[in-house]
Amino acid sequence: MNDKSSTASNDVPEELKKAKETKRIKEEKAEDAIANEIPKGDLILSALGYIGFLCVLPLIIRRESEYCQHHAHQGLILAIAVYFLDSLHILPASFVFAYLIVKYVIILFSIYNALKGKKHKLPFIYGLSKKFQVTIN
Repeated sequence: MNDKSSTASNDVPEELKKAKETKRIKEEKAEDAIANEIPKGDLILSALGYIGFLCVLPLIIRRESEYCQHHAHQGLILAIAVYFLDSLHILPASFVFAYLIVKYVIILFSIYNALKGKKHKLPFIYGLSKKFQVTIN
């Protein structure tokens, strides 16, 4: 009887691993399907929206695209925050390097997700982008 219980307990982690792997594969396929539904031009414009003040491009060019607008609004708030922090010049020299790394990691992460077709939400930035919706007519 001990052999059965030890065998059953050994099977459970293996079953959990298989279930997690299956779930991960399904999620990747769902993300790929979403990315395939979004036109390539929208993906590229959304990614450009995180490069400084190029965020106005998707705001102007793709006003009807919810996907582009999502990334453009986040990119605008991020650009304003980065511009503000860059202009302060009050960071101690020891923090400048860390600030630059964090800044570029956030920007590259956002560009990557925009190109992959994901509508990620940057903490704090997303909340501000929803609060201050900009529309260009």
